[in-house]
Amino acid sequence: MNFSFSAFLALRYLHASRENRHFSFITVLSVLGLTIGVAALIVVINVFDGFEEEMRNRMLQSNSHIVLSHAPAGLEKPDKWERVFRNDKTFGSEIKELSPFMQGETLARNGSLMQGVAFRGVDPRRQERVLNFKSLVTPPGALALVQADVDRDRAHPEHAKDGEPPRALPSVILGVNLMANLNLHVGNTLTMVSPGEESVTTSKNFKVVGQFKTGLKALDSRVVVMGITSAQDFMGMGSKISGFNISIKNPNDSTIVAQKMEFAFDRFSIKSWQTLNSSFFRLVENERSRVGLIVMLVALVAGFNILTAVLTSVTQRQKDISILKALGASNSQIIRIFLFQSMTIGFIGSGIGVILAGILTYILRNYPFIQLPDPYALTTLPISLNARVYGSVSLFAIGICLVSGLYPAFLASRVSPTEGMTGTGNAL
Repeated sequence: MNFSFSAFLALRYLHASRENRHFSFITVLSVLGLTIGVAALIVVINVFDGFEEEMRNRMLQSNSHIVLSHAPAGLEKPDKWERVFRNDKTFGSEIKELSPFMQGETLARNGSLMQGVAFRGVDPRRQERVLNFKSLVTPPGALALVQADVDRDRAHPEHAKDGEPPRALPSVILGVNLMANLNLHVGNTLTMVSPGEESVTTSKNFKVVGQFKTGLKALDSRVVVMGITSAQDFMGMGSKISGFNISIKNPNDSTIVAQKMEFAFDRFSIKSWQTLNSSFFRLVENERSRVGLIVMLVALVAGFNILTAVLTSVTQRQKDISILKALGASNSQIIRIFLFQSMTIGFIGSGIGVILAGILTYILRNYPFIQLPDPYALTTLPISLNARVYGSVSLFAIGICLVSGLYPAFLASRVSPTEGMTGTGNAL
């Protein structure tokens, strides 16, 4: 009995005998269960991968690869420190760009509405080399107005003298949710309590020139962006900065480079973007594992169905097995027949499951009709397309089917040529 003949018998035995049509129904249920399990597992993994990828991209748009800070004291002579970091032998070659920033927390007010905010002072021209924040801001010219403040303050650092016209209000850009919370619009005036003064009644006014939307609630609901010179003046820090936003050549190496920097300059707080968002990635990974395990149970149940189907086939085919053994078939050849049978179910079920998952993925990617509630950072369900997911889940399903067929195939090999003719083989 050669290889192709074993495959032929395996396919033939998938059909029910005339004495028992119930077997075909069991086979269909086995294939259906495996199809649902494979499709569900692929779609779930694709959704989690898509969610993580989308959030990762948004984080890199609004956060640099590495954040180096020395708060609250600040860094004096930032140009000197920039040269020191670039020329360091252990990590200097990994640095792509640096952008100075100021940061702090205070209260913002519009009329009777008040909220705690975190403000960031940046140099938009240099920041754009570190992260693509410009694409998140509306209207498009808002960052140019902030840059104009920085250029003006650096060209004329002194304040307006007596008798001279007062300077225009410094420009600020707010997160879209913060704008809504304070009932502000572009062109309105925002009042912020100065943290550099002893009296909490001391405040300064700023002009709202735009808004940004990162899709990250922690930023959109709390952050105010202004020019770095405006932030230095607001905090009374002179020429000091809070630290540097740093981009490196390979974002995936951020944690390694941050560790090297921290080892060399342990007095600074140095965090990679992965470390700053580690709780989020840990949460996504935990949820992916839990949901994946639940869905995987569907495939395991399908495996038990396949075991039942193949075991039923062995029971019905005892007479055929006895005849094959009488004609000289070996135990390994009998085992091969029923392993082929279980693997055929696996190939059919996983194949249909992959097709079904592909259809569902296409629909979710091109017709995002599922809307996410407010607690989520995204409005629609993101989904990725990864060939490795399809392949690994299919192999997993086929492996379950192969393992499920081992025991029935072993029982089939124990059917004797004589007892199997009467259906009383001691193997069963």
